[in-house]
Amino acid sequence: MGQPEIETTEKLSEGPQTVRAILFPEVSSAGAVDLSVKIGALRLRNPILAASGTFGYGLEFAHLVDLNRLGGFVTKGLSREPIEGAPAPRLYPTPSGMLNAVGLQNVGVRAFVAEKLPVLRNFDTAVIANVFGYTLEDYVEVIRVLEDAEGLAGYELNISCPNVKKGGMQPPEKPPPSAPSGSSSPHLLQTLDLSPVPPRRLEPTP
Repeated sequence: MGQPEIETTEKLSEGPQTVRAILFPEVSSAGAVDLSVKIGALRLRNPILAASGTFGYGLEFAHLVDLNRLGGFVTKGLSREPIEGAPAPRLYPTPSGMLNAVGLQNVGVRAFVAEKLPVLRNFDTAVIANVFGYTLEDYVEVIRVLEDAEGLAGYELNISCPNVKKGGMQPPEKPPPSAPSGSSSPHLLQTLDLSPVPPRRLEPTP
């Protein structure tokens, strides 16, 4: 019954290195564990994906977070033309969280491609562009501009914005036979950003 205690006492007397080995047993480093996940044709090094609207264009957080350690991130929404957004105040605290009315502020897809994307290409992480518009043609034009650039891993089509003056983009009851992405790149991930409370249930297109 006393044998384990005697062995431990003997190990403790061997020196600090032995004590450290007992108290802090060696474990595999995070780099040795495969955390990769696959979403469609896109493989991420890990399942950590910063959501659109919480992470700006990614560059704003580069001094706080090592972007190379993320699985990827989704940019804030990109539109055909720049949008100034709603006037201040944009945030208001409530007992259960906060209300926000940013108003879809963004630099526009062309400024994103010219100013943001070249810097993002220096990071080894998946960059997914969130795309929104007021018409089908808006979506197609935004993605057409993005298709001519390099550095994106996919698109997220935003049809969940309820805070615009026109009442918000509402998903149709049945999506059109052809996706509105306009993308000709099958290797790029294409997803939908849906409202948490859609007016009708989406039916898959046959």
